[in-house]
Amino acid sequence: MVFDRINRKFERASLLTKCHFLTKRRFFALFKHNRCEPPIHLFQIMALPKELTAKNQLFMVTRYQTTDQIAAMIKKAIEQSKPAADYLAPNFGGTQLNQCKQLYFFTKSLVPYKREPGGNQTAKTLQRIIQDANKTGGDCKHYTTVICSIAKSLGIPVKMRLISQRINSRNPTHIYAVANVDGKEIVIDPCMQKFMQQARYFYKKDVQP
Repeated sequence: MVFDRINRKFERASLLTKCHFLTKRRFFALFKHNRCEPPIHLFQIMALPKELTAKNQLFMVTRYQTTDQIAAMIKKAIEQSKPAADYLAPNFGGTQLNQCKQLYFFTKSLVPYKREPGGNQTAKTLQRIIQDANKTGGDCKHYTTVICSIAKSLGIPVKMRLISQRINSRNPTHIYAVANVDGKEIVIDPCMQKFMQQARYFYKKDVQP
């Protein structure tokens, strides 16, 4: 079983000790409970090699930017995340649907949700998100960066969906990733309680990362 193999490797791995917010029991139970095989070399994902560590790779996103401006900053972060995404992608296996499910639970567990204040909104690279996860957490912008960057490295068609949950405004209030698997939209939003669950909205705009 994959779980048994991972558990044995986990006991020998020191990388996970750097992520004390994520316990073995809680993390693997999350995958098992949702009938999803976890990434095979999951213990390696918790740290990146030295040459891939972040170097202040974050971009400010002001509260009142347009949809296109916000999307452009996140797209820039995704593009600069490619080396780290290429390094992590081989850890996600199975069908594309299973990989999408792995990405949902992996991101939800790795990055504790913490909403950024309106005047200090940031877009970060995958490298920076992983390094800051235990310290600052992340929100929907960072979840979208993790998922889109790794999905692209896996060859899964993916887009960013910016939505407004206000009936009187088209300014985006939320963003998440939407993959395309066998012609079907797969919503991957770790802010939601369930895989493929989509937030209600009045306006939306899809943007290619």
